[in-house]
Amino acid sequence: MARYSQKRPLIRLTTRPPQLETPFAVYDEGVLTPNDAFFVRYHLAASPPEGPDPDNFSLSVKGSVERPVSFLLHELKAMPTKEIVAVNQCSGDGRGLFKPRVGGGQAGNGLMGNARWRGAALKDVLSRVGLRSDAVQFKFDRMDGPAIDATPDFSKALDVAHAMDGEVMLAWAMNGADLISS
Repeated sequence: MARYSQKRPLIRLTTRPPQLETPFAVYDEGVLTPNDAFFVRYHLAASPPEGPDPDNFSLSVKGSVERPVSFLLHELKAMPTKEIVAVNQCSGDGRGLFKPRVGGGQAGNGLMGNARWRGAALKDVLSRVGLRSDAVQFKFDRMDGPAIDATPDFSKALDVAHAMDGEVMLAWAMNGADLISS
């Protein structure tokens, strides 16, 4: 078990970058996984980044849009708010059980958690920037970065149809606590 700031003891899979697995007994505590027991998964060695200043944090939306915009956190919070209870699971959950062995952090079944998420619907954000007809996917990039330039970028893509279905959200709170705080 390992201790990290804002976390109870979790199962440490790796230290650089930190990968912390939720002990299975936590799932018996209730339907929602407590924030201090939620798994931690970074992909790049220069992680975790310093926590962003909530007053200056911004989200840039650019590419196949009519009006590229950077939204400050307080502007995102001013948009219509939605809440959803949903499971967040790393695609590498259970990797430590694979035969033959697969590279990466050898997680058991603790890279998942269920939380109440609050944020803005992605479709509301995209309606403000004017989605162009040639848009096919959205690429989401990260705040963390590689330790060396030769390390490949880590990003995820989402099809436009799914981004606009009203289900996808940009969360700023988890289980009632701000994800970015002072």
